[in-house]
Amino acid sequence: LGADSGLEVAIDAYSKILSHAVKYPMRPVSGIIIGTEGKDGATTLEDAIPLFHSYPMGPMLELAMMQVEEYSKKKEKKIVGCYWANELLDDHSIHKTAKRIGAQIAKYFPKACILLVDNKRIGKDKKTPVVAAFLGSDGSSSVPLAGPPEKDLDSLHKEPLKSKIVDFDDHLDDLSADWLHQSA
Repeated sequence: LGADSGLEVAIDAYSKILSHAVKYPMRPVSGIIIGTEGKDGATTLEDAIPLFHSYPMGPMLELAMMQVEEYSKKKEKKIVGCYWANELLDDHSIHKTAKRIGAQIAKYFPKACILLVDNKRIGKDKKTPVVAAFLGSDGSSSVPLAGPPEKDLDSLHKEPLKSKIVDFDDHLDDLSADWLHQSA
């Protein structure tokens, strides 16, 4: 799984994405994914940076992206994609905002991906992926995503997802809230 697309998501990124979606189940949530590109061309999605639990406004998105870019450079990583969870349980479409973010990232990283959270699957069968991966600046092509090893998923499902995740929106409300340096 994932060999065709060359996308693999690490447990840290996966758990942060799910934690962000769980913390704000009735809101659209979005974030940026940073990672590395291997010599074989495969992309590893290593970390997720939670941005918003609302529809982002242009200036705030630009400010957040500048900070994520600096953070990823310090970590010697690249911005490789974004994630989105819709506010409606049955909405499985990639929102136009996620497409715009994905298109911006694709200007600098052509193999950028968009991960879409399937809200209905959160907390269900751990073997069923909770996120779907799409490539293309508009998220037009669905691709397989190699997820974290099952042993890591077991531990993720045994412990409740953290509601302490902090996104950029939270940081704007409380500047002491560190949205960049948090563990999964």
